[in-house]
Amino acid sequence: MDVGGPLIVFGVIVLLALIVAFSSLRIANEYERGVVFRLGRLIPLKGPGLFFIIPFGVDRLVKIDLRTITLEVPPQEIITSDNVTAKVNAVIYFQVVDAQRAVVQVLNFINATSQIAQTTLRATLGQSTLDELLGEREKINLTLQKIIDETTEPWGIKVAVVEIKDVELPTTMQRAMAKQAEAEREKRAKIINADGEFQAAQTLDAGRDRRGEEHDHRPADPDRAHRADPGREGQVDRRGDAGRTGQAPAARAQVGLTGNLFLDASDAVVLLTPLPMIIAANSSVGRSWEAHASGILCGLLAGSLFLFGAIDFASAGSGVHNPPAVDIAVMITALAAAAVASKPVRDFAARLIPIDPSNPVHALALALAVILLGTQVAAIAFTDVLTSELKAPALTVPDLFWQEVPFLVLGLAGIGLWIRRDARAAATRVGAVVPQWWQLALAVSAAGVFFAFSLGSDRLSHLLTPALANQVDKTTAHLFGGLTSDPVALILLALVPGVCEELLFPVLFTAIHTQYGVSLDAPTILIIALGLGVIRKYTNTTTSCTCHVAYNLLTGFGLSGVYQQVAIGIEVVLIAAVAYALWSRRRPAEAVEVPEEVAVR
Repeated sequence: MDVGGPLIVFGVIVLLALIVAFSSLRIANEYERGVVFRLGRLIPLKGPGLFFIIPFGVDRLVKIDLRTITLEVPPQEIITSDNVTAKVNAVIYFQVVDAQRAVVQVLNFINATSQIAQTTLRATLGQSTLDELLGEREKINLTLQKIIDETTEPWGIKVAVVEIKDVELPTTMQRAMAKQAEAEREKRAKIINADGEFQAAQTLDAGRDRRGEEHDHRPADPDRAHRADPGREGQVDRRGDAGRTGQAPAARAQVGLTGNLFLDASDAVVLLTPLPMIIAANSSVGRSWEAHASGILCGLLAGSLFLFGAIDFASAGSGVHNPPAVDIAVMITALAAAAVASKPVRDFAARLIPIDPSNPVHALALALAVILLGTQVAAIAFTDVLTSELKAPALTVPDLFWQEVPFLVLGLAGIGLWIRRDARAAATRVGAVVPQWWQLALAVSAAGVFFAFSLGSDRLSHLLTPALANQVDKTTAHLFGGLTSDPVALILLALVPGVCEELLFPVLFTAIHTQYGVSLDAPTILIIALGLGVIRKYTNTTTSCTCHVAYNLLTGFGLSGVYQQVAIGIEVVLIAAVAYALWSRRRPAEAVEVPEEVAVR
């Protein structure tokens, strides 16, 4: 039997089966999907991995890549809405999210996406101006991405990012923009130069604006900083309750303290310039030539000031100098001080204030008061005081002593300590005596009244002039911010001015507090200064110093919560005690007067 024929047939069948099997075998990568059409009909996706199809034209396979495709849009020539021509190209990042729709819904999804991107790019940028095209790229990119994505979504395409790559402008437009940028830079340079000249012109004024003393800074409503400006919660407020807000109390301690007067030893020496004249005036008291000394010393002092103003005015065109208006006011002040050298002028002044017109010390003190008042009024009227204070360095503890000790030295020299009085006589003359119990109670209770008055004034200031009040807060925070974290510094800030400055004529406190300009702080300071003067007049200097220091401590540390309620209770008790003491002191006098009246009858 011949078996060769069947074997050949079997071999042919096996070979055909292997050919069909290998023709049907397909592999799709992880990032690919197979879209299969069977006899023209779409069947479910194939892949990833190994799968089979029916060969010989029954099944037709289209592989789709699902990875993100980067498509560069060719440069498009556009005309912006402000009629500027430019060439713009972009790049698109998109991905096939539905392989079947990418094959069935569009002939060539890559070419279709490119064409719709070009059309959308021209249409969208044609609605934008050149400035928007150059400065608002992110907004335009988002608009392009949204429009193209909405168009390609039916194709199974997800557009992730559209970015404008480059904007090519005509040469003429580039030159025009360069000229504009150059003009803008020149404008800024001129503004900076003008601002620098203005700041230089204010430099000399910064020092004289610091001659503020005590009483100028009042405690604030504890919630004032939050209502006026919530963003300032961590800053130093110039007055109010430090304990509630975490704000530095040192700024509020300035209420009865000095402004940022002098910041180094050389400035203290300048303040002590009148000291030789004061010593000479004391030395001439009781001498035959004391009348001549009054005129000579006042004239010398006024002449020096006039010469300073005239020299500064004449050299105003070079270097850093005071504004001409300030120099003119200084010269006018010098002429007013020179008038004090005249005996009739001093006689007239003696009818208004308690001075001895024949005493050289009193004459010199009157001339100094006129100079101090006039120069500080000029500083307020013709300079930006608050801006000058912001440029001054922050106050430190050594600065505090440099600015206060000269007042003490001038005051002691003025009463003739170790010149015509010993220490005991000088203490008696200045009123530094041991106070009675009711005088101490009066001092503390008056400090509480001043504190409450300053709170009300602060509320009124922020209500009527909020911008000016906030600027004052900012200036005070700058000057006293360095003393806020040290309780010892706060105590010194209350104690040193309270002792040193009480030797000065109280009404002049207002004149030397120029750092608050023409705000409502000025009349508040004047009223508090007058109150201290009344206390000093009817009690003694020790009582007024105690009131001064107590007020400074209240404004420096502040009161809040239960402490405020306790303080109000203590204040009521102290006022009642003082009232009882004054009433009991009047009763003996009235008891003595009644029998005398009866006897007359």
